[in-house]
Amino acid sequence: STAAYSSGGGKYTLVGNDYTEHLEYCTDRAWEGHDFSFKVEIDGDTLVQSGVEKIEKQGINRINIEKYIRLK
Repeated sequence: STAAYSSGGGKYTLVGNDYTEHLEYCTDRAWEGHDFSFKVEIDGDTLVQSGVEKIEKQGINRINIEKYIRLK
């Protein structure tokens, strides 16, 4: 009953370990048109992306950490 789905996408830049995405579309339309900056670290088969997602008008200010592990 508490399950939820959210996704979005858009353009991004990656310069060294600095990843910035511009959210062009999202299931929560209030997020659209905003830029979010993250640090990307790769260690072996693991990629970790971390940063702050902040949208002042919506009262959003949270840390986001995503971890991806390559399957063999």
